[in-house]
Amino acid sequence: MRATVTASKTLDEHSLKFLVGASREDFFTEWTNAFRDTYILPDYQVLNAGSALNQQATGSEEEWALQSLFSRLNYTYKGKYLLELNARYDGSSRFSTGNKYGFFPSASAGWRISEEGFMSGLKKVINEAKLRVSWGKLGNQNIGSYPAITTIILESYTLGKQIVNTAALNTLANKLISWETTEEKNIGLDLTLFNNLSLTADYYRRRTSDILLALDIPLIVGVGKPFQNAGVVDNIGWELGLGYKGAINDFNYNLSFNISDVKNTIIDMKGINQTGLTVNREGYSIGSLFGYQAEGLFASDAEVAAHAKQFGTVKAGDIRYKDQNGDNLINEADKIVIGSTIPRLTFASNLGGSYKGIDLSVLIQGVGKANGYLAGPGILPFNVGGAIGGTIREDNKDRWTPDNPGASYPRLAFGETNNEQVSTFFLKDASYVRVKNVQIGYTLPSRIAQKAALKRLRVFANGSNMASFDRFWKGYDVEAPVGAGNIYPQVKVYSFGLEATF
Repeated sequence: MRATVTASKTLDEHSLKFLVGASREDFFTEWTNAFRDTYILPDYQVLNAGSALNQQATGSEEEWALQSLFSRLNYTYKGKYLLELNARYDGSSRFSTGNKYGFFPSASAGWRISEEGFMSGLKKVINEAKLRVSWGKLGNQNIGSYPAITTIILESYTLGKQIVNTAALNTLANKLISWETTEEKNIGLDLTLFNNLSLTADYYRRRTSDILLALDIPLIVGVGKPFQNAGVVDNIGWELGLGYKGAINDFNYNLSFNISDVKNTIIDMKGINQTGLTVNREGYSIGSLFGYQAEGLFASDAEVAAHAKQFGTVKAGDIRYKDQNGDNLINEADKIVIGSTIPRLTFASNLGGSYKGIDLSVLIQGVGKANGYLAGPGILPFNVGGAIGGTIREDNKDRWTPDNPGASYPRLAFGETNNEQVSTFFLKDASYVRVKNVQIGYTLPSRIAQKAALKRLRVFANGSNMASFDRFWKGYDVEAPVGAGNIYPQVKVYSFGLEATF
């Protein structure tokens, strides 16, 4: 349900518009699942036709609601001074009484510099120029339906060869939690030069605070940890967009390019130090890669004996890890943040042109800085989830041997854990440039189209994922750079078609 009221007033060089409204949204989810197997007639798989021996029935439901009050004020003076004020008061049933509502204001102002009198002599060069500043807050409540109340889990288990119903408190609740808040400050500039060149630039700082985290509690409590408003994360970034359009006789063309970068930093995690392939740690970005610093391969067994103790039976040709704390033992204490899963310097470009009915468009996109890490059978031959099996890739043949000391991969060893550790040895540059789409078309002259009772007829050919330029692991998708590499790669697609307007 939503209701709004709008009022506007124009007086001389002043323009004022005001909007106020309210909304309420209710959400209800219910699901039921039933299972049977061993069908007498395999082609007749309906529930009643299966065996009752392994039958199962499960189901649940949940309900939550959002309620909001909002308002907006727009003010313009002489068409060159712009102001907008917004205010939201949002309530969520996911929080307890006293913490359900949050206030989220925002404001933005613009100055159309090109409309000032002192710019009149530059109109042929600077057609449009606007400076923008903004500030605002937003809230987030997407943490499940009942994190603030104690919930009893109703299930059934087999005890003493009988099915018994159970009710258990598995996770603590925290009635004090409330909205996460994101505050953003932004400054931007819009320019149009020589009637052909456009530029848009933005710089922003975004801080998300009161992030809902499941902080550790003493294990003696015996239940899962509750959510708490604890985390703080910063994002500092910029965006730049350029566009140009022009014509040379019958040839029309347009070019556009945009690039953006953001530095993500965790400011506060209340001292939580996660472990695993990706971690969230203070001073680093969200989802950082975590592992050992590799120092190449052992050249001899004598080097192995002189180095800190590593994993399993270590021999010449195995990966050598750095002893970060100098205790002569490689273990969890020697792991460090080795990379980030957040790409940097993301860019894209559109190129287009037309000449006497022929048109061409090209989309190029890429990432200037990124880390990629792969594990599993593609990197470790004959390894499937830690077990021996699978296959070997052609490049896996470049293994260390005494006659091949400069190999790309460590020695071939089965059941040894040393070379399976997460480390910089398997870290790759995941930056890339990719030709995402190319399309060429031809629009027939109108006199020919009219003979077929058409206003317009165009034929075209299109290609997607035409080419990729990167230094990632061969055969893997550089746009899915973290994991076991078992994601189906992007494929080239060629298509042809007709566009007709009647």
